[in-house]
Order: sequence, then structure tokens, then C-alpha cells
Amino acid sequence: FPESGARENKKMQLLFQCPRQGCGTRFLVEYVHAHDMRSNAHFFAAKSIYPESHKEAPIADGISEISPSFVKILQQATIADSKSLKEISGIGFRKALEFLIKDYCIHKDPSKAAVIRGSFLGACINDFVSDANVKDCATRAAWLGNDEAHYERLWTSHDVADLKTLIQLTQNWIANELLTKKYRDELTRYTCA
Repeated sequence: FPESGARENKKMQLLFQCPRQGCGTRFLVEYVHAHDMRSNAHFFAAKSIYPESHKEAPIADGISEISPSFVKILQQATIADSKSLKEISGIGFRKALEFLIKDYCIHKDPSKAAVIRGSFLGACINDFVSDANVKDCATRAAWLGNDEAHYERLWTSHDVADLKTLIQLTQNWIANELLTKKYRDELTRYTCA
């Protein structure tokens, strides 16, 4: 290692290739010089991996069919969140929630699509969501989502992590409702002739 002063800015990049058969993906790892004061050891520590990857947000069954826009926006907000872009990820999650709720309400009552599209999110939840669990979770997610868009926070003890949890709960309740309806419609009482 070079003398002190020159080594602080030392970086190293290595190109790797996945050894799994059928994969072979190449990726670059950037390392930076590090120093352990206790042992006085010098080493390189991984700093970044390119291309960057992120874990996709889970999507409940049936949700992508009724709201593909929700899925797209949610995944983009998840990417922002994974990069610690907390100031914009919250607004993205709030937007995803609005698309989920409005698409869900339009799915349930297509004749009111124009009114639903033009409604504020809170009014849409109050006026068009009948399931109590969906309504409760979506209302609370909207409250936290609005905090992400405004100058002053009303819910100071909650953050984006709580918003993500409430969105996940909302989509799970919607998925449960859709799946329940599907089986109610498909499996009616069997009668012998």
C-alpha cells in the first residue's frame, strides 16, 4: 500500500461473471480502501455493485390484472427507496396507492369510472370502497402518503416503512376480496337432479 495520504483515495473495480450455468451475467464491483484501526490492517471493502439491483415489491395475486399502473409505479418507488431516496420514494408510494385504489374501484363499478378518476383519493376511498379492511388500510396509507407530499408532517411517529406496510395490507385485502368473489361465483351450491 502507498504511504498515508495517497491510499485514502484508492479505488479498485473488478469485473465478475456469474458461474451458474445459463446465467453468465457480468457485474462490476467497486472497492474502496479501508483501514481497521484496531488491527492496523489495510484492505479493500466493496462499496457498490453495477448494474445496481433491487428487490422488487411483492404484488398480491390478481392485483397486476386490475392495476398494472400500480405495479409499475410501486416498483419504481421501491427502486428509489432502495437507493435511500427517501424524499421522493414516499411520494411514489403515495401515487401507487392512488392508482391501486382508483383501478380497484373502477374494476368493481366500471359505470362510475369518470367520477372515480376525478375524485380525490380520500373521497374515492370513502365513497367507493365498501370492504372495511380495504377502507381502513387504504385510509391510513393515504394519511401517511399525504405526509410525504406536504411541508409539515402530521404523523411524526410513522414513516415510509409504515406506508409500505399499509399499501401491502391494502393490496392483500383487495386480493382476498377478489379471490373470495371468484370462488363464490364459481362454486355455487351443488344440487342433484
